Amino acid sequence: MPNSNVEKPAKPTPDFPLFAHATKRWAKKIRGKLHYFGPWDDPDGALALYDKQKEWLHAGQSPPPAQTTDDTKTSANGKGATRTKQRKPPKPSFDFPLFPHASGQWAKKIRGRLHYFGSWDNPDGALARYNEHKEELHSGRLKKVPTAPGLKTSPRKKPAKPTPDFPLFPHTIGQWAKKINGKTYYFGPWGDPDGALASYESLVGDRRPRGIMQEKPNKPHKDFPLFPHASGQWAKKIRGRLHYFGPWEDSNAALDKYLAQKDDLLAGRIPRVTTEDGCTVRELVNKFLASKEQLVESGELTKRSFDDYYRECEKTITVLGRHRMVEDLTPDDFERLRAELAKTLGPVALGNAVNRVRSLFKYAYEQYLIDKPVRYGQTFKRPSATVLRKERNKKGPRMFEAEQIRDMLDATSRSIKAMILLGINCGFGNNDCATLPRDVLDLENGWVNFPRPKTGIQRRCPLWPETIAALKDAMAHMPAPKDEADADLVFITKYGMNWSDGTRRNPITSECGKLLRQLGLNRPGLGFYALRHTFQTIGEECRDLVAVRSIMGHAPPSNDMSSLYREKMTDDRLRAVTDHIRGWLFDG
Repeated sequence: MPNSNVEKPAKPTPDFPLFAHATKRWAKKIRGKLHYFGPWDDPDGALALYDKQKEWLHAGQSPPPAQTTDDTKTSANGKGATRTKQRKPPKPSFDFPLFPHASGQWAKKIRGRLHYFGSWDNPDGALARYNEHKEELHSGRLKKVPTAPGLKTSPRKKPAKPTPDFPLFPHTIGQWAKKINGKTYYFGPWGDPDGALASYESLVGDRRPRGIMQEKPNKPHKDFPLFPHASGQWAKKIRGRLHYFGPWEDSNAALDKYLAQKDDLLAGRIPRVTTEDGCTVRELVNKFLASKEQLVESGELTKRSFDDYYRECEKTITVLGRHRMVEDLTPDDFERLRAELAKTLGPVALGNAVNRVRSLFKYAYEQYLIDKPVRYGQTFKRPSATVLRKERNKKGPRMFEAEQIRDMLDATSRSIKAMILLGINCGFGNNDCATLPRDVLDLENGWVNFPRPKTGIQRRCPLWPETIAALKDAMAHMPAPKDEADADLVFITKYGMNWSDGTRRNPITSECGKLLRQLGLNRPGLGFYALRHTFQTIGEECRDLVAVRSIMGHAPPSNDMSSLYREKMTDDRLRAVTDHIRGWLFDG
């Protein structure tokens, strides 16, 4: 039962057509029946859905299915009425920050909520509105984008027919339409009259709605395994489900497709989808990213790593072409791809990108999408060790001096101070601090037992008195988390969110960058993660590399036989490392 004590929100505008229902949704009663269009906190989305469905609902018909990114096509509902699915527009540019929402608006999800910035036909205006409000939206100061005057409520002017004998009329929902046997059918958006006409002629000529039924053909021969379905397709029911193999006019192609897929279908497997000529770059990328997405869902791959793979796949498609056959790629293609990657990436990032692209095409061979490995040529490889050393020397040492760390501790907030101390005391990185649970801390005895998230290697480290005091102070002033799943974390932002967004735009990185700029310490290669480099560098001075590696959570080299026989690390050895670093920091 809905809570009647919850205060209902007011309408955003006096002419807003929906009302706030007790179920916390915007609703409207149409033809004696209640219809719901979206939650209270998203009136723009609810209005967009209402505007999209109102013509059907007021006419007593079921609304059309949601738009997809596929090419415009027709489909039949249970009553035989045919609808069109409108193709979403592509982004105007590669780095355009918004996506085309099914409501007909350019949108973006910020801090877990969808925001709408303008209609598909005005991407420049939508981008301008996004740039105007993005800082306030990302910081949480602005909860929703103010509705621009006339953005969604002003009616659009219907276009004139392209020719006097054009058989369709412009419907108010933005589609070219025609009434056939008492039912209205839609064939395409106003902006594409030629495509709408082609859809109409195809519908009337081949796939006719009820009332214009086409006589089903006979089977080509008596042992033909498929039957003519009313949709105009040759079909067969397999394991309780209908499968379609091609139009009536091409029974031979339908039979070939059935024979190619029947073993998989009878076994309950999804048939392998390939083209006649082989696998295209686009097909490979889709399969590869789908496999990586499964690893993200199972917790075996981080969202940040998936984003890196996605970025390199996008670049690969852009440079090589989405319809290019994988087996036709030559070393010249990969030389061109590497040159494009090198335009925006430094040597280290370039090496990582090359590795990801190679893993993409290795996947193609190991998954039997291609018959032989891809030839990359001589140039498509990581930058040499010499280049990497020169780049590292150019940036300078990636570590802090003791005085710099003390200045950082004096100038920052409670939470960042505790994180900095964990970074230099325990060698913790950004993700270690962001995901640190409370139950791994033993503040009474001064220890933390926390497996490294990246490798899963167990770590145990003694805590300094300064680190314990900072942790207690930070946790005592921690705001309540908005998500119950974050209740066991040590660190929560002032907005009630966790400190890990799974991407390179980590909040800890941003806050540390602000602090370094404030102190005049900012330079390339120097950030929060440099505390780990500092821990390793200073910790090695105590001449117990094994103890340092144990605290850092590093996997031992594959040829280190002693690590296979070492069963434990004594607390005295761990404490000797951290005591040495503490003396360097506070007494040096």
